[in-house]
Amino acid sequence: MRFPKRIHRSLMLLSRLPSAYHWRISSISLNSYQYTKKRAASSLAVTSVLVFLLLPGAVSTAAADSWSTAAPTASISPVVSPETNAAPTLAVVNPTPTPTLPAIIPTLALTLPAGIPTPAPTLPVAAPTPVPTLAPTLVFTPTTAPTPAPVPALPTVADARAYLNTRLGKAQASCAGSVFQYESEWNPHATNARSGAYGLPQAYPKSKLGDWALAKSHAATSAGNAAEAWLYAAWQDNPVVQAEWGVDYMIDRYGSACRASSFRSRNGWY
Repeated sequence: MRFPKRIHRSLMLLSRLPSAYHWRISSISLNSYQYTKKRAASSLAVTSVLVFLLLPGAVSTAAADSWSTAAPTASISPVVSPETNAAPTLAVVNPTPTPTLPAIIPTLALTLPAGIPTPAPTLPVAAPTPVPTLAPTLVFTPTTAPTPAPVPALPTVADARAYLNTRLGKAQASCAGSVFQYESEWNPHATNARSGAYGLPQAYPKSKLGDWALAKSHAATSAGNAAEAWLYAAWQDNPVVQAEWGVDYMIDRYGSACRASSFRSRNGWY
């Protein structure tokens, strides 16, 4: 076993003493060595505990200027038992209490001066929703057109034959009918390709029949007879109007329908 130099020197001195003192001095030296070893271990343990307890306080002390910078200390002194053979013990003498840190953030009390009312919290006022403006709606009121007068149906060839019997009688009507049969074969749209003669009586020129029918139509309009005015205005398709003009022509030129028919038979025209 290797001893420290101090113990080694003690052992050397011990070897020079009489043998009666060897056992007691050896016991004292061994106890001194064990005491030194235990004191070192105890000092290391106490130091570790103090560092663990005081390290947070030291860090907080460095961060705050108002805190105390003094770290708690403890004095450690060995207590040796009065018996020579007892091992020394460690005792903490007058431990310094851990200082109480002051409050870091003071409590602020905000008071308003007397006479000033406490303002009530104002709620945000929502903007009114705009009401959509409706475009004016145009209402179209349909105007009722006047009901036109009923348009009579166009007369037929049968109506033209009946007209001749009514106006001239059966004998004169037969003579007038023979002239219309020879000239146009009772076709109200018959047109002479060479002369342009037109209608049942083969009016020549065609404008004679047209001018006469339009004059009758204007007279009927002036008299307020719309139906009769329409019938004369449709002279190109109306066999009754054409028969009326033919009879007027025969009477004016030859005196009667039968005389006109006789002249037509002798000369081939009338």
